[in-house]
Amino acid sequence: ENGRVVFVGEWKDGKGKGKEMDAKGRVVYEGEWRNGMRNGEGKEMDASGRVVKSGKWVDGEYQEMIVGDNGYNDGSVTELKLSGLVRLKRIVIGDECFGKVRVFGLSGLGKLESVVIGQESFRISRYKERNDGSCRIVNCPKLKSIQIGDKSFRDYHSIELNNLPSLQSIDIGDWGCFSYAPLFSLTGLIDGLV
Repeated sequence: ENGRVVFVGEWKDGKGKGKEMDAKGRVVYEGEWRNGMRNGEGKEMDASGRVVKSGKWVDGEYQEMIVGDNGYNDGSVTELKLSGLVRLKRIVIGDECFGKVRVFGLSGLGKLESVVIGQESFRISRYKERNDGSCRIVNCPKLKSIQIGDKSFRDYHSIELNNLPSLQSIDIGDWGCFSYAPLFSLTGLIDGLV
């Protein structure tokens, strides 16, 4: 495009796999394409090359967020707030991720159906009480299930689940999830929650 490389990879019959470059030649996306849009598995990177989104795209929009084990523990991420991702259906976060994150929020994700968080994620300390850390999942009308693994959010101060009319199950692990949380808010759910 205009004498600069915008894509490096394989391309045939409207489908491809490769790397998308920005105006400075930095890789901003690596993954699958179809009909000129991101489609399939891929990773989006910021200007420093750090992966900011990993998962599945459909028609150029992010649909599934996947973070592997031991992700984002270096202190560069202290808040994880997701909103406005109109096609996001599934969030899967592995074990021992986001160790320095003190604010976790999901809000207004209209197509989100499930959230799965592995063991020992979202916690700084194993045994110390803290007065910070909030987990907030609100206004997700199609969210059906939340699963949180053992020892995750151990030192968080609050959890709020609000306006989740399709929620059918909440599975919070054993061994200290939200051990020090004096605030637990659960409102706006349908009858018959399992």
